[in-house]
Amino acid sequence: MSSNAIQFCLDLLHIVLYENYFLSGDTFYVQRCGTAMGSNVAPAYANAFMNFFEMTHMYTNDLFRQHILSYHRYIDDIFFIWTGTTELLMSFHSQLNSILPELQFTIHHDKKSVPFLDTRVLLDFQGHLTTDLYCKPTDCNSLLHYTSCHPRSMKNSLPRSQFNRVSRIVSDPIIRKDRLSTVAQKFQQRHYPNRLLQEEKTHALTPQSPSPPRHTVERVPFVHTYHPLIPKVHSIIRKHWPLLSKAYPDIKTFGEPVLMCTKRPPDIKDKLVRADIGSTRPNTTQKLLSSRRNDSLAYHDPRYSIFNKIVSMAYLLDNITKRAQ
Repeated sequence: MSSNAIQFCLDLLHIVLYENYFLSGDTFYVQRCGTAMGSNVAPAYANAFMNFFEMTHMYTNDLFRQHILSYHRYIDDIFFIWTGTTELLMSFHSQLNSILPELQFTIHHDKKSVPFLDTRVLLDFQGHLTTDLYCKPTDCNSLLHYTSCHPRSMKNSLPRSQFNRVSRIVSDPIIRKDRLSTVAQKFQQRHYPNRLLQEEKTHALTPQSPSPPRHTVERVPFVHTYHPLIPKVHSIIRKHWPLLSKAYPDIKTFGEPVLMCTKRPPDIKDKLVRADIGSTRPNTTQKLLSSRRNDSLAYHDPRYSIFNKIVSMAYLLDNITKRAQ
């Protein structure tokens, strides 16, 4: 990158880090330290900062070079194997916390097992490291209920993703079966069909061959809010979609099937939990500027208007067909 491009990125980062404001009541507040939670730049900024901190303060530390056998980090979560005494470990921990008052590390150490993210790393009797599933003491069964208003395909895919997660984490085959049964019971409590759970559990226990590489193809997205009757809309669009490829053969994306995308509708949480509590003065209305999201199919793209026309045409053709029958 050129020096101008680097300076431009630094200027943008300065705006994100030091000009982040929010409104509460009638008062604007500015966050002066750190980055806002949920910001798109937050993970990259945290990774870059932690890398700088490691290079500057950790890798040059004598205790680090003498007693850390293996070191791994995921953003700001660190896992390492310490070969020194507990007293030296506490001294190393105190040295790190004394560098920056805004950056304080918490430490969990044990000679037999240590939790790291959703994994528990254990040391067996032979001195080998094994992994098991870790759940926090405050963990509750918050899996999506099967009767909730979500696409059926989404609900049917949840057991497979959770069973695959258990298979990847738990290294002992015997313990893996127990953990799969535990996860299956949680899904049963959320009224998932037993047949679906049994099929996905069997799939997780069966050795899988590596999947072939996927070839990404550009497709026109149809983004909508989920409704139980939306599958009928999908069938109408699929039925009349070939009209686009015939009418506009030069647009290659119309030769591919439409990409059905579902977005979450507003729920009770959106109505009860708000960052802006509103004005404290009577008869005052707050209006904040909002920007239009950059969809993969831009609004100025001619394909967007064509897509809207074909959807309207599909509805019209379907109604004419029904009336003719």
